[in-house]
Parts: sequence; structure tokens; C-alpha cells
Amino acid sequence: MIRKLLFVLILAAAILAGCAGGSTPQAEENAPVIEITATQVVPPTVPPTETPVPQPEATALPPEPTADLALEAYQRGFQLQEDGQIDQAIAAFDQAIQLNPNYIEAYYRRGVSKIDNGDYEGALADFAIILNLDANSPFSYNGRGIVNGIQGNFEDAIQDFTQAINLNPDYAEAYANRGIVYGNTNNIEAALADFTKAIELHPEKTTNYYYRGLAYATLGQSELAIADFRKVLNESDDEEQKTKALEFITALGGVP
Repeated sequence: MIRKLLFVLILAAAILAGCAGGSTPQAEENAPVIEITATQVVPPTVPPTETPVPQPEATALPPEPTADLALEAYQRGFQLQEDGQIDQAIAAFDQAIQLNPNYIEAYYRRGVSKIDNGDYEGALADFAIILNLDANSPFSYNGRGIVNGIQGNFEDAIQDFTQAINLNPDYAEAYANRGIVYGNTNNIEAALADFTKAIELHPEKTTNYYYRGLAYATLGQSELAIADFRKVLNESDDEEQKTKALEFITALGGVP
């Protein structure tokens, strides 16, 4: 089971009580909790059917047939991670790294898997190895930001995600991650801007519409919030999130 990262986005309980309107809701202690899985907070990764993205010379895969074996192990780990078989995924990534000690994507995916298992120190060690292999890789900063966010080091998390964005301005996941942390620190307008940017880069990812809807609702912009929640309701594959979106639409006085 994938461990979930929990962040609070300040959203008044009055929304769920059906209080819609133009005024900005006041924060309450029982605000809803944003839940995001570790697999969502990863950078654009190498699909299991493709060759890994070329890295600087030090990170190149070794010659055949070892390269094929490393890729095969990576692909297996990728699918196991997607299926929630985290221990088996880590073992597969271990094998890929054994075959190619410079395999950045395998270190990153293994680090994310370790986050799933609560092994934050092990994850940080993998992200540090990535930095040693390629100081300009955004993978390490995004991964480290995830750990900092989980541990409540929000300023450090924001710095990490910002550095990832500086290295790759089209890094949608880093914008979404930073938006979640901004929401947790009650910087809702900054969160809104980051969710909007993530949507601009990856418009097919409905989870970001859900988070942006929460941000809009927090700022009292009910119509925009309802529009985003409708997007989730109509297009998301996440049944739990669709149920919550429907509740918010109703509470805000909208029609599904």
C-alpha cells in the first residue's frame, strides 16, 4: 500500500456546511486534508517501454547486453511500484543499479519507493547519489522536497521544489508539490498559481484541478472552484476524489 503524504490546505468547514458566497472563508482547525500519493509527486519518469532519458556522460548505460538487463530490471521495478508492490520494486531497482551504478532513474524510483516504506533516510541517500552523478538533475531536489514536506520542513521543501523548477521550468509535478506545501503554510494565492501552472503543463492530470478547486474555494471564488470540481467529477478515475468533488460542488451551491 502506497504511503500517503498528508498536507493541510486551509478550507473552512462552512463550505461543506453549504455556505457559498463571495466572502473568503475563515480558517478552522478541522479544515480538510489534501492527500497525495508518492507516485504523484515524482518528476516525469521514463515510461517502462522506452529507453531511459540520456544523462551526462557519467550516467550513460553500459554497453549491451548489460544495458538491456538494466533496463529490463528498471521496467519491472517501474511496474511493481505502480502496482503497489513496493518491496519487490525496490529489489528490482537494486538489480538495475547493480548492473549500472550510474542509473539515475533507478536511484530516483528506488528513493520514491523507500518513501512509500517510510525509509526517509534511505530515500535521502538515493537522492544524494543522484546529485553526485548529476548536480543539475531536478530528480534529487524533487525527491528531497517530498521528504522535507512529509517531515514538516516546509521552508526546506519549498526551496527544494523551487530548485527543481529552476532546473526544469516545465516540471509540472514540482509545481504541484510546491503548491501543496504553500497550501499547508496558508499561502493560498501562491498555491493557486502553482496548481494553475501544473495544469497548464499537464492539463490531463485531474488531481491538480481538485487541489486548485480547494484553493479557489478557500479564497471565496466559488464559481471557479465548482468548475474545477466538475472537471474532477467528469474525468477523474479516483472514485474517492470524485466523491469529495461532488460534496464540494453541492456545498458551494453548484449543480454537478
